[in-house]
Amino acid sequence: MAYAGGAAVAAMAQAVQASGAILTVDPENFSKIAAKSSKPLVVISKGGMFKSKYQYLTTYKGLVFLPNQRRN
Repeated sequence: MAYAGGAAVAAMAQAVQASGAILTVDPENFSKIAAKSSKPLVVISKGGMFKSKYQYLTTYKGLVFLPNQRRN
C-alpha cells in the first residue's frame, strides 16, 4: 500500500469537507425535491460493467440528494 504525502491527505480532507452532506432519499422524494427548484440541476452518471447503471444527484438548499438504488 502506497503512502499518500501530507499535501495529498490535506487535499482529500478538504474535498470531503467541500462536498457537504449527502442524503439518500426514496426515488419519489428525489423527484419532489428536484421539482422544488425553479431551474433544477440533476447530474446523471452512467456506469456499470455488464449492464448500464445510472446514478443521479441534485442539490437543494445546500444539501446533496441521491436517490436510493433499487435492486431487482
